[in-house]
Amino acid sequence: MFISESVGYAKPNPHFFQAIHAQYPEMTTTNTVMVGDSLRSDIAGAANVQLPSVWYNPQHLSNESAIKPTYTVDNFTQLQKLLLTA
Repeated sequence: MFISESVGYAKPNPHFFQAIHAQYPEMTTTNTVMVGDSLRSDIAGAANVQLPSVWYNPQHLSNESAIKPTYTVDNFTQLQKLLLTA
């Protein structure tokens, strides 16, 4: 788990993800996923660095934006199942 203030950059800035990758070079687009509740920061940030993403959307908000998550879940059971089977 990474927090913008501790990383030094805010999402969706690609430097946020690059700073994490510098600390953990074994993280790749095939073994890493961005999970977040914000389309504009979390999901867009993941798209900026070609990471798959999971939009946590418990309020069932409509996504009318051009930002498209790889997956969408609305509860933690769905998230757990997705992460364990993907």
